[in-house]
Amino acid sequence: VRMLWHGERGTVLGVMGRLREAVHSYDEGIAAARRAGLPDGEARQLLNCAVSLRQGGQLDRALALGRRGLAMAPRDDDTRLSLIHRLIVARDLSETGHFDEALAMLDDIEALAAASAPFW
Repeated sequence: VRMLWHGERGTVLGVMGRLREAVHSYDEGIAAARRAGLPDGEARQLLNCAVSLRQGGQLDRALALGRRGLAMAPRDDDTRLSLIHRLIVARDLSETGHFDEALAMLDDIEALAAASAPFW
């Protein structure tokens, strides 16, 4: 629960424009996930922090954290959460001018989603 609390607090602080406090809260959530042995929770905290950083204009930092989070996230290609993680990183790629890489990732997402998500 502590990990989730810190993550939600980070999200609220990020939306409020209090980016330094938001990142600190995510860092606390990451530490809680590590203590609990939850690498998927750590990945989620990293990806959510990346979204807050992007919204705060720190695009390169957002991309770096998003890539770290994506690398740690479970690789269940057919899960919606995995697709969402990839969408976050694809957005960060496009925001930092990595258009070819972003488009390639989006094409992969489309193929995975079409194969595994009946609602696609």
